[in-house]
Amino acid sequence: MNNSKLRCLFTCIIATIYLVSIPLQSQAVTPKGYVSQGGLTWMPISFDMPWSDANAYCTNTAINGQTGWRLPTKDELSALYNSGAMKDQGGTLYYTWSSTPNGRGLHYDVGLNDGYVGPGLGTTYYYVTCVRGIPESVQTKQNQPVIAPKANFISQGGLTWMPINDSMKNWTDANAYCTNTAINGKTGWRLPTKGELTTLYDSGEVRDQGWSLNLTWSSTPASSGHYAVTLLNGLVLAGYDMYPGNVTCVH
Repeated sequence: MNNSKLRCLFTCIIATIYLVSIPLQSQAVTPKGYVSQGGLTWMPISFDMPWSDANAYCTNTAINGQTGWRLPTKDELSALYNSGAMKDQGGTLYYTWSSTPNGRGLHYDVGLNDGYVGPGLGTTYYYVTCVRGIPESVQTKQNQPVIAPKANFISQGGLTWMPINDSMKNWTDANAYCTNTAINGKTGWRLPTKGELTTLYDSGEVRDQGWSLNLTWSSTPASSGHYAVTLLNGLVLAGYDMYPGNVTCVH
């Protein structure tokens, strides 16, 4: 064997050893079973659990090295089923928990095998997927021209009230939003009390303002969590903190 062939053989052996020695984690590989759909990243479905455990898992677990996950809504799951994006991904396509309450202390589940939507008893073991990201519907709203908000801000009871839109939050997120967000260029906002919300309803100031007038979180504690007030009819309910509600902040 001549010198040129020996040099080539030596070089090829060294290159092969180097390539084999590269750690697998240094190669950018999309995790198997993860799906991008509707502006969201979806975790593969492989296990089932009761609703409260499923909700806690998505909220508190670092999945694929990232935090900020949550249970999908009923509509997001239905859109996922209709898209067919989960087919042939290796996950379990069966009844899957959503974050959407049905108003009777239950939460909806969606059949990713057949599209069925129904209320699920919280102790039932349904399958779990978690989502992360900004839904396309929210992205669309964010990309629309910003209208000056002052027209829908209300002054009532010595307070300035932030308008309520269709973006619902659980109580913890609602409280954090008011406390930590600069709204209309100002900080120092908070959730209103139950009494302040009731007075706002009684004043009639919320009529014809374009607000969403469903159950709205207050800062007043209740036995089950915190009180919420329906600004459509003045009804006061003791709410569970994990459930989504409307949000207005006061300053």
